[in-house]
Amino acid sequence: MWRFVCYTILACLVLFGCDATGSSPSNPSKSDAPAGMKVALITPDAVSDSGWNALAYDGLMQVKKELGATVDNQEAQGPKIKDAIRSYAQKNYRLIFGHGYEYNEPMVQVAKDFPETVFISSSGGQTAPNAGAFRFYLEQGCYLGGMLA
Repeated sequence: MWRFVCYTILACLVLFGCDATGSSPSNPSKSDAPAGMKVALITPDAVSDSGWNALAYDGLMQVKKELGATVDNQEAQGPKIKDAIRSYAQKNYRLIFGHGYEYNEPMVQVAKDFPETVFISSSGGQTAPNAGAFRFYLEQGCYLGGMLA
């Protein structure tokens, strides 16, 4: 369970592209990361899109910088999604992010074969003991933007 909590915190860094600076105790450091930690990111399109995928990639680079983790990313769509997820798990990546709703179901399916790996998609409703999804409440920010307009 502690691994899932640790990896969920890292997920926040990846998904939101946080820039953790300073030396406060709440900021993770390379000494806090498990030795040999490997983190993967799978996106539906190129990380050079200056948007959705780029933000996730920026977060992945923060994980590398701040925690010293080995990181990798690739694009995968349609039938290639499950193969990409399984490939990373077989290469001992212990935290695998799928940056979109389309990764949720395949991650939950693959998760049962790799209980030591944590799988996180950036949207979706399915879960498993080592797989889950984030829920973005975009409607709240959009509502406030509408009220301001």
